[in-house]
Amino acid sequence: MVVEGLRERGHQALLAGGCVRDELLGRVPSDYDVVTDATPGVIAKIFPRTAEVGAHFGVMLVRVDLPGEAGVPEKHIIEVATFRADGSYTDKRRPDAVHFSSPDADAARRDFTVNALYLDPLAREMGEVSGLHAGARCVAASGLGRSGVVIDYVHGLADLDARVLRAVGDPEARLAEDHLRALRAVRLSAKLGFTIEAATASAITRHAADLHGVSKERIGDEFRMMMEHPSRAGAAETLARLGLLAQVFEGVALEGLRAREFSARVLRGLSAEAVREGGLAGPMSGVSAGGVAICVAALLWDAGLPVGGEQDKHDGLMTAVRKALCLSNLERDRLVCCLRVVGKLAGAGWGAAGVAGRKRIMGGYGWQDGLELVRVMDPALGAAVAAEGVRLAADGVGVSPEPILTGDHLVAMGMKPGKGFKDLLDRVYDEQLEGRVRDLEQARELVVRMRV
Repeated sequence: MVVEGLRERGHQALLAGGCVRDELLGRVPSDYDVVTDATPGVIAKIFPRTAEVGAHFGVMLVRVDLPGEAGVPEKHIIEVATFRADGSYTDKRRPDAVHFSSPDADAARRDFTVNALYLDPLAREMGEVSGLHAGARCVAASGLGRSGVVIDYVHGLADLDARVLRAVGDPEARLAEDHLRALRAVRLSAKLGFTIEAATASAITRHAADLHGVSKERIGDEFRMMMEHPSRAGAAETLARLGLLAQVFEGVALEGLRAREFSARVLRGLSAEAVREGGLAGPMSGVSAGGVAICVAALLWDAGLPVGGEQDKHDGLMTAVRKALCLSNLERDRLVCCLRVVGKLAGAGWGAAGVAGRKRIMGGYGWQDGLELVRVMDPALGAAVAAEGVRLAADGVGVSPEPILTGDHLVAMGMKPGKGFKDLLDRVYDEQLEGRVRDLEQARELVVRMRV
């Protein structure tokens, strides 16, 4: 609809970028981008529902209604950009200025060749296209499962066939424009199952330290997208191989993050359910913290995170991780609780805890996350802990029953609130978890004996 609207008014209009790449790979694009020779002002006149998101850079959003299920119209937002050539990137993020240009110049400014392909969805014959795009390779898309003609100025089709991710032009120049492209290369190569071309990979490694100049928010967002995809372990290993993993976790003192032979064994073994939004966090899983927390926990474990040790050192490590990835409060809390549970299960804590201690571990936030990590780290231990957990949950008492005795009961017994309240309540609750206190009378009798 957008391409047709621009064409009807005499403008060039093509599909561009990731949507073309995904369609040629037989994947369903998450969105569609259009490029045109129409300027932002013209685009706004052609389409009644537009919004400026970067008119200075030639980018507009156009809202259209397309048929959905059962013919019910669905709202879609299409990004429409004017062909452009970029100036210098002083801030290593956005060009200082852009110049509206031509399709070949627009393709040359893009990051990777497989992202620089165009598709003319309305062309019926090659002659309709080839004359407008001198110097480009034009291929009928009919053999690729759709109508139209693919237009390739940068040899992207060959790289697509070879499953290679290659920077457009000089990889040094592409990275210098935006250092986050190094992380995008890792994410896309893992997601698509592509190999990063040798010169591009070499440039990424040489300039790995340049990631220091990229905002933590952008790094965190890119890292989250890697962890949300099933290829997360491969992405982490590629980050390590290219020297980027330690840069992503800047300030986190784990030597394993700097190892080129890093193996994401635990990260690779996480179940799909564990990394989904909300995940297995336990009783508070209704409060979503995102699956990135357990992925970070697994990755840190793979990098040699020590269990136990001094709490202040552990807290310092978590502070550094949170800062490096811009974790939210919920993500930080889920990560910390998960690792504490792992420490209790993988160390001597679980075996020495007794029934009440084990139930307290099971009833805490992060229990399921921690159990999932232990299941991957040590399958035998994980199976034994899980079986014991099932047995305890079915013992007639439960894992987290409502306390029989409360502070109000202690006050009614003539006691004044103070430091000893918590100790008394905790000891009575432990007896309740053990099954030795089953009603209020027994709880009161226990309090009297403990006070004596």
